[in-house]
Amino acid sequence: MKYKNRVRSRISNLKDSKNPELKKNVLCGAITPEQIAVMTSEVRKLEEQEMASNELKEIRKAMTKEAIREHQMAKTGGTQTDLFTCGKCKKKNCTYTQEMASNELKEIRKAMTKEAIREHQMAKTGGTQTDLFTCGKCKKKNCTYTQVQTRSSDEPMTTFVVCNECGNRWKFC
Repeated sequence: MKYKNRVRSRISNLKDSKNPELKKNVLCGAITPEQIAVMTSEVRKLEEQEMASNELKEIRKAMTKEAIREHQMAKTGGTQTDLFTCGKCKKKNCTYTQEMASNELKEIRKAMTKEAIREHQMAKTGGTQTDLFTCGKCKKKNCTYTQVQTRSSDEPMTTFVVCNECGNRWKFC
């Protein structure tokens, strides 16, 4: 199969109307059969000759440049959100896009989204500092809590607790 592809490539380049120099050089003997056999579509070494026309070279160059630019720059579009914090500027004015991902990456994203939503739902400032609660993560008792009536008035208040040591947050009724 490899050799068939190489023969097709040679024939295609010889028939290319935008590359008359190659055909002329082969027909007049300037390029020998041995040389055309080892020619490439791109020059990899100084002693190699290239079959491709200048136009094809420019198209390849433009496509390569575009592919590199596309992979280096953020894609436009997406969803505007303040749920994520930028790693560089630490601001929350972000745009995110979702793409096909592995199950592991999906789980990580799910956990991060859940944490971001939870963080926005629970107050960061205010509250009462106490040592009544023990953090489930760091096991310290340096916490701040607030109580809010989140359900009907005949239900108990919901207590939101933030660990001042590690930032862990939890709630209970």
